[in-house]
Amino acid sequence: MRPEANRNRRGRVVSPQSWARGAAAAALVLAAACGGDGGSGSSDDGGSTSSVAEVTERTPDGVATRLGDVVTTEGVGTVSAGVFSNNKLKIFIQDGGSGVMVYHEAAADVDAFARGDLVRVTGVVRQEDPVPDNNVARGTILVDITGGDWTVVDVDQPQPSPQVATLAGIAVADVGTVVRVRGLEKTEGDWPAAGSRSTEVRVSDDGGATTFTLRLQRNTITEALATELETIGDDGLFDLDAIVVQDDLDDDGSLLGGFELWIRGTGDIRAAG
Repeated sequence: MRPEANRNRRGRVVSPQSWARGAAAAALVLAAACGGDGGSGSSDDGGSTSSVAEVTERTPDGVATRLGDVVTTEGVGTVSAGVFSNNKLKIFIQDGGSGVMVYHEAAADVDAFARGDLVRVTGVVRQEDPVPDNNVARGTILVDITGGDWTVVDVDQPQPSPQVATLAGIAVADVGTVVRVRGLEKTEGDWPAAGSRSTEVRVSDDGGATTFTLRLQRNTITEALATELETIGDDGLFDLDAIVVQDDLDDDGSLLGGFELWIRGTGDIRAAG
């Protein structure tokens, strides 16, 4: 649904007509940038929108079917800018049961998207951070809006309900979405203290048969989070809401594993009770 006029966070009113023209122009620029080497280089028709489910479709080997395409899609932000990265934009938007990362190589060049924003973006579909750092998250499908277009259609939208899941049941279709896992325990690593750098621990909900990496980003490790982690302790059970991210390190041509859980703050983790 497209309101008669949208206002982005810079305060610029964007009409549906001008937005469509801008998206079409951005698509042409991005398609030219893609050439033919990074994928099909095809794009949505100017002004048309693909659902997040369409953007995140995969082959049986887990590879994005729209890899390299220029797409326009929209969804509700499930995490605010600046939580998962300071220098880059790394947020997630969700539409129904499908989620996708929205990426820009320079966070300072884009709006300060907030959790609950209904965001429409135009960019190139990728499956790996174009500018790798220590947390590439290879396998997570993203829309790279570096050189693309974006607008905040609406604000303060309801958050999607977390899908109740078990670690053994999480699959590629869950990547980018918020899940709820109950009865977890820490199996490896140490809980971080407040102010620590980004920290990874291993967790399990089935006695160690299935383990995932739980990533606590630096900006989430507050005094409140450290207090909750102290309450849980090294051996306590806890429940978790988190975004499923993928970092498949197996160089076998497929992208079917390497799932991680990224929390967004203190409210995402709590002692089981």
